[in-house]
Amino acid sequence: MRLLALTLLCCACACQATPDTQPAPATRSATADPLSAFAGRWVRRGPRNIIGRGRDEVWMIARSAEGWTIQLTLVHHPSVNDRSRQSAREEFAAVPLVWNAGCLEFHHPGSSTVQRRITVELRDDQLFMPAFVQHDERTWEFRSWSEGGVFHFEHDPRVVASGTVTHPFHHWIGASSVYRTREVASVWDSATLVQAAQIFQINQSGAEELCGELVFELPPHSPLARTPYDSGKFSSAPHERLSEQQWSEIQLLPPFERRD
Repeated sequence: MRLLALTLLCCACACQATPDTQPAPATRSATADPLSAFAGRWVRRGPRNIIGRGRDEVWMIARSAEGWTIQLTLVHHPSVNDRSRQSAREEFAAVPLVWNAGCLEFHHPGSSTVQRRITVELRDDQLFMPAFVQHDERTWEFRSWSEGGVFHFEHDPRVVASGTVTHPFHHWIGASSVYRTREVASVWDSATLVQAAQIFQINQSGAEELCGELVFELPPHSPLARTPYDSGKFSSAPHERLSEQQWSEIQLLPPFERRD
């Protein structure tokens, strides 16, 4: 009996521990800042032409005392015919950055009036900017520097093969649009078939005209949209993280001088 009473007393003392001595439950903040994942420097190395001219773009996303900012630095690579034959850097002032439902919103570098809304995605430690952002099973959004918009299907086009659709492709004012899903060869592997939603506009006489298609590439690749005249009209652009060593080397480059 004494042993049983001692056991009950110990249990009662444990249950009466003060709140300060109990561990707080692990919870994830509902107000986590989505821009934190994008912080850092990102580089996209642009193509070079046949004589070596081209440019890279470096984006720095950082948080200051006033809030989040984004800053662009361009690295210009001269042609082999240029006497200097030395790369140069062009820096723009940092501008305020806002996160809005899968998009980065900020003023275009070098402009105080042109507002940009760019869809972005972080995947495999790469920043896709612009990117195709899927909001739900029927809605995709793509916004780049000068074009893009929302693709909204009546049904999930990967499940239901036809229906109505609204889209950002060029079409006649007042024309309705429909889609039909088909299989096409993947851009990345011609031997692999993927689904594509072909989009047609219907004019007042009932005739159909192909506007373009949204191709659902298999992971890890993103969807892409193309028109009959442009095979890569809306496509994602990957940016890689820039190391501190690489950034230091860029900082040593001379300032870029524009030539009229």
